[in-house]
Amino acid sequence: LSLAGLPTDPEEVDFLILSSQWAGIACERQGKKDEGRVHFERVANMDEPEDPTSKGYYFDALLLLASTLYDAGQKAEAAKYLRLVVAYNPGYKKFLEQCEQHEDLASDLARSRREL
Repeated sequence: LSLAGLPTDPEEVDFLILSSQWAGIACERQGKKDEGRVHFERVANMDEPEDPTSKGYYFDALLLLASTLYDAGQKAEAAKYLRLVVAYNPGYKKFLEQCEQHEDLASDLARSRREL
C-alpha cells in the first residue's frame, strides 16, 4: 500500500495502520526494538485520518510508539505522542502523568514488586 502512495480509502488506511501496528509488535516481541519502532513511526508520519475507525487505530499506534520511546529512555519524545493520544482519549492521561512524573517507571515497578 505504501509503495503506491499514501492510501486515501479508509479501508486501505486501516490496513496500513493495523499492519504497521502488528509488524511493530512482532518485532518488539522478537527483541528488535529499533525495527519495531520504525513500523510505529510510519503511522506517526501519516496525517491524522478523518474516518472515526481509522482515527482510533491511528491513536492506538501512537500509544504503541510512545510506549516504545518511553522504554528506550526517550521520555520527552514519548510525552509528545502521549499528549496527542490524551487529546483524543483523555482515558490515557494516567500514562502521560507517569511519563512526566516518573524518572524511571520500570525501576519503580521493580521496587514495588520487591516490597510485596
